[in-house]
Amino acid sequence: MEENKELVRRFVSCALPYLDRTCGEIHMIHKTKPPYNHWGLEKVALEGAGSQFEFKGKIVFDRCNLPPYVPRKALDRKSFPCHDACDFVFGWSGGGSNSSIPEAGAGADDDDDDDDDISRMEPEKIVKVTTKMLERVRAIHLRNQVGAERKKHERTTRKGGQRKKRQRTK
Repeated sequence: MEENKELVRRFVSCALPYLDRTCGEIHMIHKTKPPYNHWGLEKVALEGAGSQFEFKGKIVFDRCNLPPYVPRKALDRKSFPCHDACDFVFGWSGGGSNSSIPEAGAGADDDDDDDDDISRMEPEKIVKVTTKMLERVRAIHLRNQVGAERKKHERTTRKGGQRKKRQRTK
């Protein structure tokens, strides 16, 4: 984990000279469940970046926005679900209105707001990520996964039952 943190620090410090001072941003996709949420990515990325560079915010990651993105494990070619990932956005202080993250007051307000129903959000609208929103996204994915596994089990059970009937009739 420490090597990965160092990689993030070095990446940011090397990328800064190439960023436009008015609208340049760095986006990092990172999982938000343990142990990844213990990284403190918001702080690690800014270490050694200077006081003019800041964490702008995060938005729920939708891999459909980055085709043909496939999440990969660091030391393996295996994929993994990324429904619990966020796009962490870093940029220059006072970088103008070109930021990918909406200004305060735009989008969902805070975790107490019940109006962040994922199913009613406009596709092109960027909204502030709340803890409640992440919990809802995870619940939807888990519910869909359980439903898919149940259907698969039912199909294999039916096929097995049909084979047994055929064998008995022979």
